[in-house]
Order: sequence, then structure tokens, then C-alpha cells
Amino acid sequence: MKKSEELYRHGCAPVSMATAPRMNSVAVGHLDGSVFVVNLDTRSRLIALQTAVPPLALSWGSHICAAGADLQINFSDSNGGSASHVDYSNQPDLRSFTSASFDPSGQTAIVASRNNLITLTYSARLQTWQQQSQLVFDGLYNIPSISWSPDGSKIAVASVTGGLYIVTASIGSFRYKNLFDVIHVTGSQLRVVDLQNKNE
Repeated sequence: MKKSEELYRHGCAPVSMATAPRMNSVAVGHLDGSVFVVNLDTRSRLIALQTAVPPLALSWGSHICAAGADLQINFSDSNGGSASHVDYSNQPDLRSFTSASFDPSGQTAIVASRNNLITLTYSARLQTWQQQSQLVFDGLYNIPSISWSPDGSKIAVASVTGGLYIVTASIGSFRYKNLFDVIHVTGSQLRVVDLQNKNE
């Protein structure tokens, strides 16, 4: 029989959860805006972030990303060190951030708002997260879930209308000697397609 155990107790309900890239820890967002990091091996817990609203959009790549209804996107490392903060509260067309996801490299995050997908990349030189692009879709409405494919070439976007959309992730491409398509998926990731065998 399977056994369960209690990792910790908190006075406010959890609203979101994300796993660490190495799969040995989880980040848990609570209704009071706190984001805890729990190490599954040692059972230790620390607070990584404290946001003003429930962190409905929570993901973990090279940093932990948490966002919600106040249109603030907060980034932290796994030890609770603040890495960056991006403020979208002055954009009246945006609504609450509802989901987030990192590309496989962990260097590009995508955060979803009503009819909007915002991508941010980490600048090691400036040690901050900056917007790379913003995609606007009419009729997409709220986005409860987004997920990046393992090779980073596609993003699955779920809509509350019941639709599932696949977005190709690319910031540019070129063809090499009519043998290969080289696609810049993110600033730090390439995808190469062999045109003769259609292999990647």
C-alpha cells in the first residue's frame, strides 16, 4: 500500500505548483502570496517569494517565476534571492496572469494573460529578466495552462473556450546549402532539421 506524508502546513490554501528542473524540489504558491520551496530529499522548506496577490502563474526554470492579478512578474532563485521584477500594471489591455512556463533551457519564460503571451529572457550581463516579445490573440480569452515542448520548438496553449493551440517558437531561421533548416528557437537554442531525411 502506498504511503503519504505531510511535508508542511500553511494557513492559506495552495493555488499553484511547479517542479524544479532537477525534479528534487517543488515550488508551492499559496493564496496569501507566499511561494515556498520544498526540497523533497531533505524535507526542508524556505520562502522563495512573497507576492501581493495569489501567484496563479508559477513555473521553475533557471529561476522561479511567479505572477498574478497585480500584473507583476517576480523572479527568484531557489534560495529566495530576488533576481528580477517586471511590472506590467501600467498596461490597461492586460488582465491577470494565469499561467507560466519555461523553455527547456530555462532561460526563456512565457507568461500568459487574457489574449496575450509575453516571453521574457534572462540577460546574464544585466542579471535581469527582460521582455523579448508579446503575442496578442483575439478570442483566446483566459489561458489556464501553457507548456513548452521538450525540444523548445512549440508551445501548447490552452484556452477557457476549450481550444488548444500550438504556437511555433522561433526568433528566426535560415537554410544551409539546401540541406538543413536551422531555426533559432530562443536566444540560446537552435533546432536543426535535415531536409533530406526530415530528421532533427
